[in-house]
Amino acid sequence: MRRSEFDRAVQGAIDRKLARLPPWWVSRAVLVFFLQFISIYINTIASNVAVVRWGNLHNLTAVPDVIHDTIPRYSNHYLNEFPQLVLFLAVLTYFVVYDIYGLAYPAGGQYLRWESWCRYLETRVCMDLMRASTVWLTNIPDPNGRGCMDVETFEIENVLTTFTFRRCGDNIFSGHASNLISLCIIVQAYIFKLPWISRSPTLFYALSFSLWTLAVGECFYIVVARLHYTVDVVLALFLCVSVWLAYIPTHWGNKEKFFTYWHWKDGRYRRYREWEEDAVHMHKKMHEGEADSIADRL
Repeated sequence: MRRSEFDRAVQGAIDRKLARLPPWWVSRAVLVFFLQFISIYINTIASNVAVVRWGNLHNLTAVPDVIHDTIPRYSNHYLNEFPQLVLFLAVLTYFVVYDIYGLAYPAGGQYLRWESWCRYLETRVCMDLMRASTVWLTNIPDPNGRGCMDVETFEIENVLTTFTFRRCGDNIFSGHASNLISLCIIVQAYIFKLPWISRSPTLFYALSFSLWTLAVGECFYIVVARLHYTVDVVLALFLCVSVWLAYIPTHWGNKEKFFTYWHWKDGRYRRYREWEEDAVHMHKKMHEGEADSIADRL
């Protein structure tokens, strides 16, 4: 059987299998989208509560910090926002073009369209809830010391309706750094794995080096600008990587889906994965001339 005939047979069988599968990937994507908004709101409330509780303690001096003690303060709004904006637009474009429309994957990989979307948002939900708890539990003097009120001055009228994270006091851990690292990880793990990038080792390594150089430089700027203490950035780095790695046991490609019961419901997803792996194996054997008939497999 010629390759084109085999491809059509495989795609047709996959489409028939998918037609009988529940749209669990869509429901998960929608659910985690709303969870992200809820976690951001909880994070904001925690910051507002910290502002109200802080009271007159803003007169305390800053905590000693290695970088703060050796490098003078330098602040530039564009250096703070531009790198994250560029990475966010890149990730958003990837989500829209390659996830929603599925241009990056064949017909048999529809579930992969939503994997990067959910993996990014689910890890961000965990990070936001972690940060909300640390901000709410512990108040630390602002890195700008007694001059923090000259940099940011405002009052919280209602902790539930004031939407800002600007306050006099340190937010543990760094939200800018954690969001930046999350964007870098999703770019490295998915965007740089697209065929037109991964097929060129030179392009892949050049983009990877540029990406993480930008991340390190931005994290260093966050400390120099006195937006956070050095420990806040270090914690953000470790937590982002840890949460991303902890996501692996619940990854879409594994059978152990601890937080998504609909993945294994009736065993349909597991059977589909096994069938798809058999189809890929059969495809390789067809090229090697070892298979007699596609009908034996399909």
